[in-house]
Amino acid sequence: MLESHPAAISDRRAAVFSDTWTHLKCGGAPKKINLIAEDYCRRNGARDKVDFRFFSASDRMFEVPLFRQRLEQIYAERNIPVAFSHRLKAVDTGARKLRSRSKGTWLREPISNG
Repeated sequence: MLESHPAAISDRRAAVFSDTWTHLKCGGAPKKINLIAEDYCRRNGARDKVDFRFFSASDRMFEVPLFRQRLEQIYAERNIPVAFSHRLKAVDTGARKLRSRSKGTWLREPISNG
């Protein structure tokens, strides 16, 4: 199913990140740059002006349970919503829309710690 999501809200800016569709690529790199960008905005007083979102083609943050648990905690602490089972297909900057192919649901809330 192809879905469309608003990319930004009012005056705020959107920072959208996605991981790879296959497991053959590095699954950690997109998460690292997402968290580095969030940290940079937070340290420079701009975090409240940016809506960070992460799209994961997988149904979980990371395959290794130890890393997955810690990543879920970090994303929850930093209030970064994650869309699982979503393959980001296109970004229409003019219309401020994202298109993704979905096998799951768009999570508007951050990942829970549970």
